[in-house]
Amino acid sequence: MHILAYSLESKREGQSLLTSYVNLPDWNHNEAIVHWSGNKSNVIFVLTRDHDPSGQVVESSLWQSKDYGGTFKRINFTENALIYYYFTSNVNHNKLIFTDVKNKQIFLTYNEAEHMIRVSIDFTPNRIVLHPTMEDWVLGYDLKAGKQFPSSMVFEDITSIRFKAVIFVMHDIQQIH
Repeated sequence: MHILAYSLESKREGQSLLTSYVNLPDWNHNEAIVHWSGNKSNVIFVLTRDHDPSGQVVESSLWQSKDYGGTFKRINFTENALIYYYFTSNVNHNKLIFTDVKNKQIFLTYNEAEHMIRVSIDFTPNRIVLHPTMEDWVLGYDLKAGKQFPSSMVFEDITSIRFKAVIFVMHDIQQIH
């Protein structure tokens, strides 16, 4: 796999684009999504996925490097977990949320996957939006049901409260893509 990357610092200093080749053990997927935590972190994540002809994710693996991509290890989730997406926090660069749409669960880490917290939820987590300034405020989207699920305590006691969700969305409209 070939990774292209550049930092804001290198762009300002007029440096060229950084390139790197990465070898993942057991590489057999047709898509890879790369995330570097930044903020002087040496941790890189690579989410690899395969899709069926309808576009549904049928297999996934999450890889973590703690040495800027020199070596990678596979992150193990619960049995049958199928990671579709991951979402990052602008407030805490060590915090990531991984979503398992098929099994209606999320995996949360505050320390770049040193420890994972699994949370079963009552909706399909197609999209997660993390608040730009409040670390534990998130908004979950179930696209098929057309509902939003807000929480100020990281999915503890989630309920579908459309009114509060709309206020959250309207307040931070630039965060919705």
